[in-house]
Amino acid sequence: MKIVVGARGSKLAVWQATWVKEQLTALGHSAEIKLIKTTGDKLATASLAMSGTKGLFIKEIEEELAEGLVDLAVHSLKDLPTDQPDGLTVAAVPEREDARDVFVSRNGQPFDSLSAGSRVATSSLRRECQLRALHPNLEVVPIRGNLDTRLKKLDRGEFDALVLAAAGLRRLGLSGRVTSIFSIEEMCPAVGQGALAIEIRRGDARVERVVGPLEHEATHIAVRAERATLRHLGGGCQVPIAAHAVAEGNELRMVGLVASRSADDFPCATNSALEAGARRVTKPPHHLRASTRTPKFRPWTFMSGKVYLVGAGPGDPGLFTLKGKAVLERADCVIYDRLANEVLLRYARPGCERIFAGRRGADPAARQAEINRLLISKAREGRVVARLKGGDPFVFGRGGEEALELVKAGITFEVVPGVSSGFAVPAYAGIPVTHRELTSCVTFVTGHEDPAKSVPALDWPSLASGQGTLVFFMGVRNLEGIAAALIQHGRDAHTPAAAIHWGTRPMQRVITGTLDGIAAKGASFQPPALLIVGEVVRLREQLNWFERLPLFGKRVVVTREREQASVLSEALEALGAQAIELPTIQIRDPQSWEQIDQAIRRLNEFDYLLVTSANGVRKFLSRLPASNRDVRDLKGLKIGAIGAATAAEFAKTGVRVDFVPSRYQAEGLLEALANQDVRGKSFLMPRARVARDLVPRVLAGRGARVEVVVAYETVPPDFEQGELVRLLTPPPDLITFTSSSTASNFVKLLRAHSVTQAIQGALCASIGPVTSATLRKLGLKVAVEATESTVPGLVNAIRNYFAGASR
Repeated sequence: MKIVVGARGSKLAVWQATWVKEQLTALGHSAEIKLIKTTGDKLATASLAMSGTKGLFIKEIEEELAEGLVDLAVHSLKDLPTDQPDGLTVAAVPEREDARDVFVSRNGQPFDSLSAGSRVATSSLRRECQLRALHPNLEVVPIRGNLDTRLKKLDRGEFDALVLAAAGLRRLGLSGRVTSIFSIEEMCPAVGQGALAIEIRRGDARVERVVGPLEHEATHIAVRAERATLRHLGGGCQVPIAAHAVAEGNELRMVGLVASRSADDFPCATNSALEAGARRVTKPPHHLRASTRTPKFRPWTFMSGKVYLVGAGPGDPGLFTLKGKAVLERADCVIYDRLANEVLLRYARPGCERIFAGRRGADPAARQAEINRLLISKAREGRVVARLKGGDPFVFGRGGEEALELVKAGITFEVVPGVSSGFAVPAYAGIPVTHRELTSCVTFVTGHEDPAKSVPALDWPSLASGQGTLVFFMGVRNLEGIAAALIQHGRDAHTPAAAIHWGTRPMQRVITGTLDGIAAKGASFQPPALLIVGEVVRLREQLNWFERLPLFGKRVVVTREREQASVLSEALEALGAQAIELPTIQIRDPQSWEQIDQAIRRLNEFDYLLVTSANGVRKFLSRLPASNRDVRDLKGLKIGAIGAATAAEFAKTGVRVDFVPSRYQAEGLLEALANQDVRGKSFLMPRARVARDLVPRVLAGRGARVEVVVAYETVPPDFEQGELVRLLTPPPDLITFTSSSTASNFVKLLRAHSVTQAIQGALCASIGPVTSATLRKLGLKVAVEATESTVPGLVNAIRNYFAGASR
């Protein structure tokens, strides 16, 4: 039987309903969405605080649910009144998204740097009161409308900034708009903010069983306490009330406030009201497990964030775990050490704070104490903190020490294990740590200890007498002492040994020898390095696969825009190269969508749609819903894509292009149209604000009408002082360019930072002849040119170039 899901028609509400539908589909149920217009949607310009009506956004949905016209309703829980209609109940509350409020400014300015008199828009008295307390000299202005409408008003310059819920932006993929995040202490959220409510008819056992797996017990307990607090205080949209709770085990922690528009008496809240709310959850709802215990209440305990101790793996970014990537994507702050590959930071979302905690030369104990304090302080700000540690956090990584400090401070934490360098680094050197015919035992040992100290902590006799493989971490500075101690306690001096520096990375360096000579051979080695002792080292000569990759050890600069760079970077890394991402352009939305939106509303006037980049496709398709259109409205248009990658972007939405030129450049597009009679035909071309005018000029000369609309802008990226020099040191073997704009911007970037000397004599790889011509005009040497103007074509040309150079 099909489940009918009722929801509002706003983009966010549709996303939420679609998410529920997808979860039900994954559980094997059939589901469809019914969109219902509510009173709140009809009163698009009325103030919520002045409307005097509870349940503005759910009344009509609940009526259809009660009448059996839909089987369940999906609401933003903060829209749900504390008093539900008879016969309806909240059957499930999925795990809450980020409950915090965020600041979105028009010019990217953070909240802390706002000047007096800045106009900040918000939809609630709660936010208004807290904004006035944080910054008394702001002009706070009211705003209504859905998320898209509010952002459009911001972009049109109606005000300087917005305060919005983080959850909505995250769900719609708009986290990049965030310029500041308010901690729970700064901006206490609305009751239920970030949570969804799945409402059903009371007693409908069939639907209750269907939605049961979507329930997140801890979230449901927390929002029940928040809603009970609101009910106790008798508030609604007309009263600025906030409460936020977290349930962990048998403890409930909650913070709340009752505010006033006057900053003089802000904030005020009674612990009795909060405690009353907490006491309301002593008896769990019927659908929670009977084993739920009575939560304890600790009044006015500010909420903490959470720390994830994440293993970054041994260095190769391909060995990073999927769970680690997911943590980075949602983190507010990343604290990383020297052994964590900085390439992994590309997974961090825009606006995420990045803190390097791997300074060398400082006292290790003092540095670790500083890191511990940093983890605790950031978590107490209500942030999600990713502590990115090389290898695995608990394998000689001091992760256990950091976890104990978090426990003492009452900070919630989670461990995300990583691929340990203990077995991954030897594997990349062609050394299996075990082998059925050689050894079935491996021992991991810290090499920090001085073997000559009077009372060693390591059992050197046992280590020396065993026949298994020994893997010493952080022992490169003690090579001579380690070898001497093993030999002294009985290990054969001719036992094979290997030292591996920066294992799994393109700069990997390996020396092999015997136990009595490895120290002399590795005298120049610096950390990080591993020492491997055992018969398995002999297998390296046969199994050394990594250093035989065609681009091993090559430093190749990737100048593509950051979001697109990964495709080229990953292809180069798969061949053994070190890909250095140095984006020379940044893709940004146009200052106004009005031009492209007007064209989309007039799609039936056009005969052709020509798109010259994957960015153009993405931006164009993303604007269809804003004009109440979708890909079905492209029917009847002849669609031309400049290359395979551009056509592939269309294909992701099921749209098949009509033609792709053999040459992936503007000239090729014109060649593809050479035999077409275009006189009187209308062409729509969504593209970058600044681009070659060859295609529209030639088509106009042939009698066509060409309308060029701005779908995106390319702007120079921001680099910190000294960052370019660091990225270009030592000098790269090759610098790649995928367009003329990346080439021009690259030179401008180096000139702006006065680092042009860093690429003197550098060799360039170009995606095609147009880009090559631009590079030569700029005085750069083109060593590689792709015969097919695609990323795979460029990678293949680079591979062939280095293969020829090595002969």
